[in-house]
Amino acid sequence: MTLAPRRVLVVGPPRSGTTWVGKLLGRTEGASYVHEPDGWNRTATFQVPPEHGMGFVLDPDQDHPVYEELWRHAFTPRRSSGAARIGRAVRVKGFSTLVGDRNGAALRKALVDGRHRVRLGLARILSVPASPSSGATAAVVKSVAAHFTAEWIVERFSPRVVVVLRHPFNAVSSRLQLGWGPRTAAGILADPRAAERFRRSFGLDVPPVPDSPLGRQAWQVGLLTSLYEAIAARHPDWVVVTHEDMCVNPVDSFRALSQRVGLGWSDRAAEEVLRSNRPGSGYETNRVASGLADRWRERFAPQEIEEMAAILRRFPIRTWEALV
Repeated sequence: MTLAPRRVLVVGPPRSGTTWVGKLLGRTEGASYVHEPDGWNRTATFQVPPEHGMGFVLDPDQDHPVYEELWRHAFTPRRSSGAARIGRAVRVKGFSTLVGDRNGAALRKALVDGRHRVRLGLARILSVPASPSSGATAAVVKSVAAHFTAEWIVERFSPRVVVVLRHPFNAVSSRLQLGWGPRTAAGILADPRAAERFRRSFGLDVPPVPDSPLGRQAWQVGLLTSLYEAIAARHPDWVVVTHEDMCVNPVDSFRALSQRVGLGWSDRAAEEVLRSNRPGSGYETNRVASGLADRWRERFAPQEIEEMAAILRRFPIRTWEALV
């Protein structure tokens, strides 16, 4: 009988280092990395309603067969037969062609606009659930959209959980570097259950959304950072790491982290960590680790730092006692 693979779930706010952590854990012995199975490039398969653009909101005792199927695939290695591999390749190529872009923005717009019904119907048929490679003995799955579902996922699939946080100023800096505009930050709370979840966690109303582009980015980072802190605090067995701490000595940090979540360290994993320790740009996961901890000090003017700090202080963030 084939044993189920070990399961590791890596979560955290966008631009916190979750992809870097997830991919490198996915290079440990026998592991396979699955990137954002609940991301927008998968919505055609699972018909995620457009109002859930920032993720589902589910309590652990709620049933949701479609979402459960998504995560069952994410933690289950795919079939290895030749026919299965060919069929998957054809469907992936067809889906990519129909969606028309790498990160799913075209699909998201089509869902919201209610247009291109035929194209979306074909995409639903062709899209392929994200899943680990055939033969994997460990599945490392990463999501930045599980802030209201991580506990639901753990209740059903019992993965070891790694929460990755990043200094809010560094997270905002990274967002702006990628050209993330002043999107409607309040969209994360479009579902009234999300605002209620925030009140339930902290006994606080959600701080008002600022008007400035910089303020909106800081607001969203503050909201997600405080939410992940609150979730992790309810689960002492979850492992919380910061991007800055992982950068101090990456090889030792990743070795220790892999052991904490039950993954087998290997020379290959160490080589991958060292290989990633070089300049990168955009969405690449390469980084010169030693120069990242205080990068924000070089990128923001004093008045911008004060604007971000004033907004972030409205959130119950505990990891960084001082935000200036």
